[in-house]
Amino acid sequence: MGTYNWGTWLVEVVIAIFFISGFVVFYNQEWMPFLNRNHHYAQKQRQRLTRGGMTAFIFIMAIFFQFAAIIDPINSTTYLNLILYALAIPLMDDQMGGKEYLVRALGLMVFWMYNDPVFSWTFSASLVNLVVILAIIYKWNRQITDHWWADLGMSFWLGINFWLTQTQLTREYLVMGIAMFGMMSIFNFFYWTSARRNEVEQSQLMHQVNYDGLTRIRNFSSFDADGKLLMQTRPRTEPLTLVMFDIDHFKQVNDSYGHMAGNAVLVGVAERVTQILADSTMDDYSFYRTGGEEFNIIFGHHTPEQVMELVEEFWTQIREAKFYYEDDTMQITLSVGVSQRQVADPDFTALYQRADASLYHSKQSGRDTITVENQTFRSHHHNVASLTYRFFTQPIVDVATGKTLRHELLLRMYHPRFKQWQLPRVFEISAATQIELIKNILPQLDVKKISINLTKDQFADPDTAHQLVAYFQSEPELVAMIVEITHVPTAAVMHQMSQIYHAGGVELAIDDVESDNLYDKVAPLLTDVDCLKFAVQNLRQERETAEIWEQVAFWQELAAQNQLKFAVEGIETDQDVAMMKQLSIEWAQGYYYSKPALPKLD
Repeated sequence: MGTYNWGTWLVEVVIAIFFISGFVVFYNQEWMPFLNRNHHYAQKQRQRLTRGGMTAFIFIMAIFFQFAAIIDPINSTTYLNLILYALAIPLMDDQMGGKEYLVRALGLMVFWMYNDPVFSWTFSASLVNLVVILAIIYKWNRQITDHWWADLGMSFWLGINFWLTQTQLTREYLVMGIAMFGMMSIFNFFYWTSARRNEVEQSQLMHQVNYDGLTRIRNFSSFDADGKLLMQTRPRTEPLTLVMFDIDHFKQVNDSYGHMAGNAVLVGVAERVTQILADSTMDDYSFYRTGGEEFNIIFGHHTPEQVMELVEEFWTQIREAKFYYEDDTMQITLSVGVSQRQVADPDFTALYQRADASLYHSKQSGRDTITVENQTFRSHHHNVASLTYRFFTQPIVDVATGKTLRHELLLRMYHPRFKQWQLPRVFEISAATQIELIKNILPQLDVKKISINLTKDQFADPDTAHQLVAYFQSEPELVAMIVEITHVPTAAVMHQMSQIYHAGGVELAIDDVESDNLYDKVAPLLTDVDCLKFAVQNLRQERETAEIWEQVAFWQELAAQNQLKFAVEGIETDQDVAMMKQLSIEWAQGYYYSKPALPKLD
């Protein structure tokens, strides 16, 4: 073929280097983001199209240069090196699956055989060498790309192996071909390494912005952006379902086992749900931790009916799973809310609010519940409530006789680490849970009259009121019920709620008058309640004894003027009892009579 012009060779090397620059940029930075930005495709479909598109792109480049080598044989050496580069170097892409690697490897072998039609013993040896090279790259891909000597060594081995099969060429042409591929490999290594480093840094930055650092799933920022984009880009008639769930009584987990244990539960839930989603046939979903113990899943192209089997699967598996941290074993449940995009939804917020309302419905129904569009779909809360809370009892007695008039039920939470019952930090349990706890304890009470405490928010909830009233009216053993309000609401709320409770025969009491609930807030409410309750123990540290009993007398007189019952709690000494008798107060409660105790359950 004559003497080769090395000046021309140098120009061709420079051209090849420019080709490599463009190839690397397109391969690493253009093709993948293009499909990832197109939300019309499902997630797994995007991945398949991305990988398939990359393989097709490589083969198209190889065919193009092979055709160029045929019509321009003078520069065939350059074209063959470009084909060899396009087919071989991307085999070190560590994101390839086995099938994709096999297709690309077969493409390289076809090129190999096409360009050596002689099929001599030299070709046979080179083909064996090629198979060995492909096997090594497949098995130790990551190790090769992590070490410069291995990366360049494999590239040089491949290039020498190919060019030695070109027996029709002169020695000068062979050296030129090998040298050119070597120069291309060296440049590729440094340029691709730099591009990969930049890609990794950019990926890490994007990961920090869009992913939760603890659970390693997408975060609220990503959730908000994805949700808005889906609502804007997908037709209004196309199904889109939002599944929102959170961990029941998660504050109790933190309080009982510590925040590190709580983190372990969050990670465990995220991992289990991620695996269940990956094992499913669903291919258009995104999973997010949107704050605290709340998670969301967006299902594209699917209605609630189509995703419910999957939702019920992870809801059940989480309930049955055990989560471990150090020596502690924890079990949890999930409350779930599900909603589908409506044609009239103006934005993503409308869908989010409906799913949130369904989640709230699950919690109000006793937790461990799935609610779809505010309709209960599944519920297991009755099996869970009594495992986490108990009602302790303390009698309210007749001062004159010492006999029990009724029992106040006081909420306690079991602390497994310290193996003892403690005051819960959060008293906001559902009405269904309170009712179950009452059912558990009622058979052990000698007097079937009870008082229970509600927080301000619990008292203001009509659903809670209706559930408690319905239970009281349906429970034949329960003779009387008083709801004690720990922090008073507005007059309007008190009037509204008192009508519900009084219609059902349930009495109302304002607890902790003078200490937590002052006169100016209590006075407008007196016509809607049945009892006032004074907590002596709340004032012992800040007032003198005589001043405390003066206030007791004032509130007793106020109760009498409004024909209300009056009770005093915190009675601890004989002197306290004597003052009660002196003031002719009938109802008393305190350590003098009995400390709160846990009755034995059947």
